[in-house]
Amino acid sequence: MADKPDITPPVSGSHEKTVVLSDSASAQAPFLYFEDATAFGHYQGMIRITLESCRLIAKEGNQVSLERVIVANLRMTIASAQQLRIAIDKALLLAAPLQSEAKN
Repeated sequence: MADKPDITPPVSGSHEKTVVLSDSASAQAPFLYFEDATAFGHYQGMIRITLESCRLIAKEGNQVSLERVIVANLRMTIASAQQLRIAIDKALLLAAPLQSEAKN
């Protein structure tokens, strides 16, 4: 079994703290698959984002219809939303082709 990486989340300010993340409930943590973030807003200090996906429904005579369904409703503080944005930006940067690959 591979060693677990040492995870130390970024901490702002002059006092650095090490935060230990528990993995005791990670097996039950859901994976969220979505195709669109169709609704979002802000209410009483909380950021709200609705995640949506589409599913295919078989009909009679080889017909198929597309049904949009909500798969998750995200609720988070502004600070949490900022951390999520940073993580997404960094993941997109990792997924971007290298400058040398883009020229070929």
